[in-house]
Amino acid sequence: MIILATSNPHKIAEIALVLDAFGIDWRPQSDFFSVTPPEEGASFLENALAKARYASRMTGLPAIADDSGLEVFSLQRKPGIFSARYACDRKDPPSDDDNVAKLLDVMRPITDYRDRQARYVTSVVYVHDCADATPIVEIAYLYGEILKERRTGGGVGYDDVMWIPHLAKTVSELSPQQKFELSQRVHAFRAVLSNLVEEPDIVRAHD
Repeated sequence: MIILATSNPHKIAEIALVLDAFGIDWRPQSDFFSVTPPEEGASFLENALAKARYASRMTGLPAIADDSGLEVFSLQRKPGIFSARYACDRKDPPSDDDNVAKLLDVMRPITDYRDRQARYVTSVVYVHDCADATPIVEIAYLYGEILKERRTGGGVGYDDVMWIPHLAKTVSELSPQQKFELSQRVHAFRAVLSNLVEEPDIVRAHD
């Protein structure tokens, strides 16, 4: 069994499909504890590693965690690791709408689409135990552009302004299947889990 180190329901719903497809025996961290450690790392990787180590330490089991966010190249890759808290100077804690509104305000002077290039980033880390010195690490990206205004008023995070040029849609406009197949989080988890399928202690026995 491994622990999925997140309490985010959107992440759990997405990642559960990947874990189940690999036949992984897993449980969310909420089955064992409710306190989530603060994200104090300087990178997505550091945050993911801290979350995985914490979940493993709290449960005594292997753990897998991710940290994800949006990087806008013309903003020196901001909001980056602060993506979920980008608008905390306006409202604490900020909602997705608050974060999107701040991003659009900050980028208002940037009119050339070539300067509105961005990417979603996900770092995934798996640890055998909390002291694991050789964790399995993967990073994946989804590239796009930031629109000048919201597209649908829906979506999670920055999805409603993250434009995917080759599909001519924002992430919020993708079908669930399209979003799943494009998801950088899904790709990063798949890459990590492909290293684990031979481990009998975390893979369900087949009938």
